Amino acid sequence: MRDTEYLMGIDIGTTAVKGSAYTVDGQCLFSAGRAYDNLATVEPGWVEQDPRQWVTAIGSIAEEAHNQLAPARCIGIGLTSQVNTHVFVDASGNALMPAITWQDQRCTESAEIVDAKIDDTMRAALWDENFHIDATNLLSRAHWVKSMRPEIWENTRFVFSPKDYCLFQLTGVAAADAISSIGLVDSTGMYLLPALSLVESLPDRMPPLHAITEVLGHTHSGFALSDCPVTLGVMDAWASLYGSGAVRHGDVFQIAGTSEIIGAHSNDAFAAPGVVTFPPIPGWYLHAGPTQLGGDAANWFADFMEIDLAMVFKLAAGAKNHREPLLFLPHLMGERAPIWDTKAKGIFVGLTRGHTRSDFAYAVLEGVAHAARLLASRVEIAAGYSIDVIRLSGGASRSDLWCQIKANVMNCRLQRLRNRDTGTFGAALLAGVGLNVYPDVFSAAADAVQIEREFEPQDALRDRCDLMHDAYLETYEAVKLVSHRFHDFARRTK
Repeated sequence: MRDTEYLMGIDIGTTAVKGSAYTVDGQCLFSAGRAYDNLATVEPGWVEQDPRQWVTAIGSIAEEAHNQLAPARCIGIGLTSQVNTHVFVDASGNALMPAITWQDQRCTESAEIVDAKIDDTMRAALWDENFHIDATNLLSRAHWVKSMRPEIWENTRFVFSPKDYCLFQLTGVAAADAISSIGLVDSTGMYLLPALSLVESLPDRMPPLHAITEVLGHTHSGFALSDCPVTLGVMDAWASLYGSGAVRHGDVFQIAGTSEIIGAHSNDAFAAPGVVTFPPIPGWYLHAGPTQLGGDAANWFADFMEIDLAMVFKLAAGAKNHREPLLFLPHLMGERAPIWDTKAKGIFVGLTRGHTRSDFAYAVLEGVAHAARLLASRVEIAAGYSIDVIRLSGGASRSDLWCQIKANVMNCRLQRLRNRDTGTFGAALLAGVGLNVYPDVFSAAADAVQIEREFEPQDALRDRCDLMHDAYLETYEAVKLVSHRFHDFARRTK
């Protein structure tokens, strides 16, 4: 590979599209992001995006990269994105309605209807006895559109994830990958037709499945990086697995983004409630799960207090009243892994007259860490080993304070990576494999990943962290019934 060539990774995230250009040895030559307009919340529990913004953002980033890096040449583009966000498109690839994002909870009732169709024998045969359809599952989304928007369903040709929608816009090729099709494929990487058939005619609306490193087309002539090969790519958690260099048994990664994602690489698989164990790649498994809110909890608090995000961290750094614990459950939009409770609600517990804004800010950051600790404890069960070290990336990892809080609460060493946008990095590595720049993703990732800084848990805070975590678990169970009543009341009176 010549010095005048680079690989581009594109990550279609929840709040922005990010694009980065990398040399073969992992040096980041260029990075840019384009934030979306505010997410649309037209009804309680609804969170929508205009998918056209993704494509506009990609085009703008590509043009900026081309202008800054010329005469260097992009030899390949890899895509990654959020998942459990769904776009219903017609035969020309036009979105028929706003994308239903992974944060959207409108399909709770549809999830219950679809899940009720699955008897114990079918559940055990296709998934396992603990698997249930939730509001973010494609089956729930398809059922809702078919029932509530029949005219849109009638005109739907494909249901795409964000990266697959963008692939179609860039190349005109309809495709999806088995890894990102969570719960919809079998161990051989083929669609589970009995599952898809729970929603009539859904199988006919699924894109063809291809390998994540496969070059599926070239960018069209109007694109800034025209006639450039594009690989299919994979969901954000898997891209970050590779971008974190977590390629051996015992490697664990965490993405501190809009939500917290934790994944572990292992040679074995064990049953663990609430954790997704993906169909095995020959010889190993990925066990992973996403919480509902991570960095977005800090954003919510900033909006609520009418301050900027930097002030949230400044306030949290000044918190002194740790002798009077203040607990926060970050279930502001329900919770995903590992409890998968769309009706869960956020809560502050332990409030006294002595607490200040600083204590609230600290509690928000610490509450996210407790959600991550609970998820990590289930991932440990699935992987079959204890987690002592985690490779950390994502936008929220820029805060040293938050990294230290997470190390304390989770009681493990956090290794913050130099390339914090591990999604774009992993997507670029996949493009390199598809173009034979690297022999395989594992060797590419292992050679290119670098650690910037480590955060050790502080032993002096161990008892407090354990006390707070026990309280976190107990509080969720104690308020669960009330939270569900509140949720059902809001649904009845909307």
